[in-house]
Amino acid sequence: MSLPGRSLDGIPDELTAQGGNPRNIPVKRGYGGEPSILLGMFLDQNWDVREYFENWMDLFNPIDENGFLTYEGSYTSLTANCDVQILFLDLEDNIKWGMKLIEPYPVTIIQEAYSAEMMNQLAMLNISIGFKEYTTQQL
Repeated sequence: MSLPGRSLDGIPDELTAQGGNPRNIPVKRGYGGEPSILLGMFLDQNWDVREYFENWMDLFNPIDENGFLTYEGSYTSLTANCDVQILFLDLEDNIKWGMKLIEPYPVTIIQEAYSAEMMNQLAMLNISIGFKEYTTQQL
């Protein structure tokens, strides 16, 4: 798992500046590029995990059997009631810290190489999840 960075984007306060050194006033959150997290998870025998994310992505950009876009709704109708919660546990499975993604959506199912040499290894799925904002909670 890779958690997003965070910054505060500011603008100079030219109105109250004394001299040539204006103070920067933080005005919005920044996430260092596209706000996203990277998740890595094991694939199950039937690849249901991969299918889950494929279906989630298809909600945003569904195509019919002829390859034509079929969705006529809005982005916010797909994300408004959707949350992703990430919980971090201690060694006794107690929740210590959490992050909730607001308006999450799948960005990328990351390309992986599979071969016969990996037959006795667990297959992994890596996916990037984008979001509008996030909140945290220390427990």
